[in-house]
Amino acid sequence: MQLAPSLSTTTFKQAFLRSMLQGLNAAASSSNNMSFEARKRAVKLAADVAMACARGRRAKWARALVADLSAKHQNNGALLKSMLGEMHERLVRVNNQHCCRIQRSKKILRRSHRMCSTARREKVLHASVVAKSMVKRRTKMLKKIIPGGEVLNGFSLLNEALDYVTSLQAQVELMRSLLKATEESNSNSRASSKDQLKQREGS
Repeated sequence: MQLAPSLSTTTFKQAFLRSMLQGLNAAASSSNNMSFEARKRAVKLAADVAMACARGRRAKWARALVADLSAKHQNNGALLKSMLGEMHERLVRVNNQHCCRIQRSKKILRRSHRMCSTARREKVLHASVVAKSMVKRRTKMLKKIIPGGEVLNGFSLLNEALDYVTSLQAQVELMRSLLKATEESNSNSRASSKDQLKQREGS
């Protein structure tokens, strides 16, 4: 089993903030022609891409997430290319290869299911079958949640899931910090404006 490479929280946060600010700058350059909802989507897109960039292309979920976002947000191609550079085309190409593997895997699973269905009907339902069924359902759900999870199994799926959740948690913490800093900055600006206004009135 090959584990996803570890990444320190400090390194991740620094890389995330660097990519996030780059994405926000790219979004701001075209925000005049964007609606409020479009700007919200652009910020969310920048946050997700920044998370993937900070984690690095060696993580399977990061590659899959960027390729999926690139396909869904083609109208924000300039933002993606600005944040990813050459990595944009490379990650999209890698994910296309994964999509082919997904289709092959689904065909194999369908054939295996047909072969085993007859034998299963002949067996009495017992605890081990119920347990296996539960594990399969939860594994299927996990595959849908984790970017690129469709082509992963066993420990590799769990490893990518843990890595993805850890990155999501760090993303949420950083976005909260950015929001708090923005609110404090706006509050200070308003207070400064009021002080200046009072000084003018007093003079």
